[in-house]
Amino acid sequence: HFLLQPIGAVIITLRVLFVVFNLADYAGKQLAVWIQLPGPSKIGQISLSIAAILRCALIPLFMFSNVSLGNRKTEIAFKSDAFYISFMALLGFTNGYIGNIAMMFGPKCVRNNDHQV
Repeated sequence: HFLLQPIGAVIITLRVLFVVFNLADYAGKQLAVWIQLPGPSKIGQISLSIAAILRCALIPLFMFSNVSLGNRKTEIAFKSDAFYISFMALLGFTNGYIGNIAMMFGPKCVRNNDHQV
């Protein structure tokens, strides 16, 4: 039980999640430097928007993980902490990749007279 664990175990879990998210975010940003897909085309803009929206699918995965066992209304579908850490890594990786791609291609997607804002 997450809430019933000793405070030391909770703090270690939170630190692990913090490190996992930030390492995955960094990996996503580095991959975006090497593999720049989708491109700045109209289809690329739409597919990047869809990928960003699809990240919302991670919210139910977090909700069905074994977090806050003493204060929950939903069933636990993922009983291992490995699932929660994997979901956090996926969230961090997509955060870094999608965010970096959007920042790289944002200036290329506006008209020339709108570059100076």
